[in-house]
Amino acid sequence: MRPFRRSEIQESSVAKFNFHKFVSVLQVLGPLSLNLMGVPDKFQTILPNVITAIQEAEQIKGSGAAKKAHALATIAAAVAASNAAGRVQLDPAEVAAIADHGIETVLGIIHVQEGARAVKPAAVPPQTSEG
Repeated sequence: MRPFRRSEIQESSVAKFNFHKFVSVLQVLGPLSLNLMGVPDKFQTILPNVITAIQEAEQIKGSGAAKKAHALATIAAAVAASNAAGRVQLDPAEVAAIADHGIETVLGIIHVQEGARAVKPAAVPPQTSEG
């Protein structure tokens, strides 16, 4: 087996963004994140719908605005269904604002990751002992 070349190691260190893995992490960390941000527990009932709406929107061909509009419409329908079922009463405008912020956060994370490039660290100068 031949050793890896330095260029191969640097190229492989930049992983491509995997949306499905990201969603899996979001499903686990989303509720915890909402708690840490002080979002009321009642909104956690709608979190799976928000994640599903984001996943559906990513499959749509079209502009980012069209995808976001689809996600927000899907979330609004989920809120209406939840309110009609009487499980918990959610303010549609409040949920829309929180979901909008969440979608923008997800998009920001995706853009940062997709735009990330491996940066060669600066050389560390040798230590000199003075004394």
